[in-house]
Amino acid sequence: METIESRVDVALGKEVADLILKNCQIVNVFTGKLVRADISIKSGRIAGIGKYDLGTEIIDLNGGYVSPGLINTHLHTESSMLAPEIYCQEEAAQGTTTIICDPHEMVNVGGKDALKWFLSKSDSFAINCFVQLPSCVPATNFETNGCPFTSEEMKEFLSHPNVLGLGEMMNYPGVLFKDSEVMAKLKLLDGRIIDGHAPGLSGPQLQGYLTAGIMTDHESTTFAEAKEKVENGQAVLIRQGSSCHNAYDIIKGILEENLDTDTFTFCTDDCQLADLRKHGTIRNHLKIAVSAGMDPVRAVKMATLNAARLFRLRSVGGIAPGYKADLVVFKDLKDFEIDSVFVAGKKFQRQSLPLEPSRIPPNSVHLPPLTAADLEVEKDGWKSDRIYPVVGLIGGQILTEHKTVKGSEVETRIKAGELLRIAVIERHHASGQIGRGLMSGYGLKEGAIGTTVAHDSHNLILAGTNTEDMLVAAKELEKIGGGYVLVKDGVVIGRMALPVYGLMTAKAPDEFLTELQSLLDLTISAGISTSHDAFLTLSFIALPVIPSIRLTDKGMFDVDKFELIQTA
Repeated sequence: METIESRVDVALGKEVADLILKNCQIVNVFTGKLVRADISIKSGRIAGIGKYDLGTEIIDLNGGYVSPGLINTHLHTESSMLAPEIYCQEEAAQGTTTIICDPHEMVNVGGKDALKWFLSKSDSFAINCFVQLPSCVPATNFETNGCPFTSEEMKEFLSHPNVLGLGEMMNYPGVLFKDSEVMAKLKLLDGRIIDGHAPGLSGPQLQGYLTAGIMTDHESTTFAEAKEKVENGQAVLIRQGSSCHNAYDIIKGILEENLDTDTFTFCTDDCQLADLRKHGTIRNHLKIAVSAGMDPVRAVKMATLNAARLFRLRSVGGIAPGYKADLVVFKDLKDFEIDSVFVAGKKFQRQSLPLEPSRIPPNSVHLPPLTAADLEVEKDGWKSDRIYPVVGLIGGQILTEHKTVKGSEVETRIKAGELLRIAVIERHHASGQIGRGLMSGYGLKEGAIGTTVAHDSHNLILAGTNTEDMLVAAKELEKIGGGYVLVKDGVVIGRMALPVYGLMTAKAPDEFLTELQSLLDLTISAGISTSHDAFLTLSFIALPVIPSIRLTDKGMFDVDKFELIQTA
């Protein structure tokens, strides 16, 4: 058992340390300097820094650079499609020893039971895992999710030691119009860390948003936006993930204007496994910061101490007596190549294990009896004089264009490969509610494709050249508990099960990556444009908060007008 007394004696050289790291170049984030010293560790904590020789285990680092373990301040583990305990292994391998999660994807599917599932094992994850309670479940009233997560339901989680505060408040109109439920959540978490999500918000609207107690933002895409938010006391979590690459421009602006960096830190938000392994997570931010001209020690401070102080984590973020021995050893301070990682004084070794069967929740995909006719936009045939809305994809973006097509032209354009049928089936309650529409720019030439990863309510979304193959895809997704499916001529030619809430795999990462790449190769063979990831693009078609047109289980939705489209 750890005792303060034993740490004191280790610090004084009177007792044997569990581990001594010799000849370290310590990145001292308190002074902004490199310090040559040994680190003495007892019971997972740093006992002392100086010269130490009395240790059960001694590792000579030969001048290796030792940084505090990195902190990822905002992320959704579901974006990796790995179960959270498996995801934590991947973060640790990249030098991240503390993550702050908003599990709103799984909570949209499973409600408070999903949050309980997440928290039930969080103390046993490979790294420190903290949670911000999802604030916007569902994201809007124009879609059906699995379970709303209300302010009343939040109350039972407030005392959990791994719950820090309130997750990203995406509903900024609800803040500005003083929506009663939004106000209840803000008041409930008053005094704790409340994360923001306010892309482009400026001037009086930003003032109104911030005065509600919202403390952070990860949505700044330009330096000017980040600067205004910091000037108004909001901490900016500089984002670099799979889809959003904002770090370089913001860091360059910070350097050019010589801004203080105490209210800046780093996050990934959404990061796919392949990108994580290729670039790293917060380690990638460090590389970008140095390439932009930032002093590496200053960058490390942003990735560690700044984050810890912002989220009031007193025992991580620095290398000092009494701090947790969460450390990353870098070979250099330019590319930040990792030599080793220590979590609570133990050297980390990745264990690429599948999820324990007992940890896989029950099948979350529940569909009513369906026929191919149920997926037709017009069961009695296209109305020649009717104008139909079309989701127009834009290559390389998740934004869409609001296009239209005459009913007399629809079938011809479908046969020409210019249009596809799309459908969103409510998959949580088997209600039979289905949104139907048309899409252009996707590229699928034959068959159908489907997934249960459909932000943010994660209903079942399909795209196809014909409803028969779409029906086969829907039934296969129900059978495997959710995931990705590709169908041709009534036959499932590719599938990947994501049985954890229809969002995450239970397989080991290497097996998952191999299976995913094989499936993506099939989508390219099926004609889907290589300018976008077939399944990721499909997953955002149902998100009714990104312009300009979407499809939810309630129908085609005009995001700009924020209303369902009535077909004329």
